Amino acid sequence: MRYLIRVIPVVLLAVACRVVRADASPATQSSISQPPTTQLGDLSTPRAMMLTYDAQSGAGPEAFLPFFLTHNADEERLVRAEARTDAMLGMLQVIVEKKWGAAAVDTVLHAFDSKTRDDIKSAKVSVTGDVALMMWPDKAPPLQIVRTPEGWKIDAAAMTKSIGETVDEYVKDLQSIAPVVTDIAGAIADRKLATPEAAAAEARRRLAALH
Repeated sequence: MRYLIRVIPVVLLAVACRVVRADASPATQSSISQPPTTQLGDLSTPRAMMLTYDAQSGAGPEAFLPFFLTHNADEERLVRAEARTDAMLGMLQVIVEKKWGAAAVDTVLHAFDSKTRDDIKSAKVSVTGDVALMMWPDKAPPLQIVRTPEGWKIDAAAMTKSIGETVDEYVKDLQSIAPVVTDIAGAIADRKLATPEAAAAEARRRLAALH
C-alpha cells in the first residue's frame, strides 16, 4: 500500500496530460508537462506560506515536506503521509482547473474536505508571538502555524494532537482515499464525469463507502 501511495502522483501526472491533450491549447499542453519548482518561496507570513504551499500543486510529495516543522519520528511519519495525500490532491486540483477553470476547484476539492486557495485567502489569521492560528471559513479546526528561522511553517506537533486518532490510524485513513482521488481524476480525463458537481458527488459517494 505504501508503494501504491508513492506512485500515485506519477499516475495523476499522466492523467493530467490526458486532460490537457483533450481539452487545452498547445501552449497549455507544454505548461503541464513539468511540475512547479519545489523551492519554498514566500514564508514571510502564515497566509503567504499557505499560499506558497498551495502553489506546489502539481509537484510530488517532497515539495510539500519542507513546509512542516517536526520534532520526532511520529510527526515525521504523519507529515510524510500528509504530504503524499496533498500531492495527490494537488494534482487533482491541476486537472480540475485545466478542465473546468479555477472556480471548479472549490467544488471538487471540498468533497475531499481539502482546503483550497480560496479558503486560504478567506481564512482569519490570529498571531500571538511566534504562534499563529488559521481559522477556516467552514469552521473546521484551525491550523496552527509557527515562526521558525526560515519563516512560518505548519506545526506538526499541533497536528498530531488535533487529529483525534493515533498516527497509525490517521495514516491508514489517508491511504484509503488514494484510489478515490486517482479514480476521480481518471473519470474526469475520460469524460465520464461531465461537470465539477458530478465529480464532487462521485467523490463523496466513494468516500462515504469507506466508512
